[in-house]
Amino acid sequence: MVGATSHDLTTDADTATLVVMSRKALSNVGERLRHARQLAGISARRLDGLAGTTPGHVSLLESGTRLNLETRTAAKFTCALGISLDWLVNGEGEAPSAVDVAKAVERAGRKLAKAS
Repeated sequence: MVGATSHDLTTDADTATLVVMSRKALSNVGERLRHARQLAGISARRLDGLAGTTPGHVSLLESGTRLNLETRTAAKFTCALGISLDWLVNGEGEAPSAVDVAKAVERAGRKLAKAS
């Protein structure tokens, strides 16, 4: 490749390793919720507000203290963060991008402001 640097060149093995590492690092709902929230650059408390969940709900899920996630609550998080339900609950499908999550959070914030 002309003009390629060592950072530009990756192998299929490198990519597979990154995917496996990513799946291990995001092995449960709480970890995936934290990942998406951090992509958005918001606090757990802010996500509770945007999703309309009780204060502390996000923190309990992220810490693993609360293990069950109702479908209705999961749907609130997916709307607020612009992530897929399948990715949040099962870890399947494409992980969210920072740009998409930021846009969704901005929309959720505007919607919340209008409702107030």
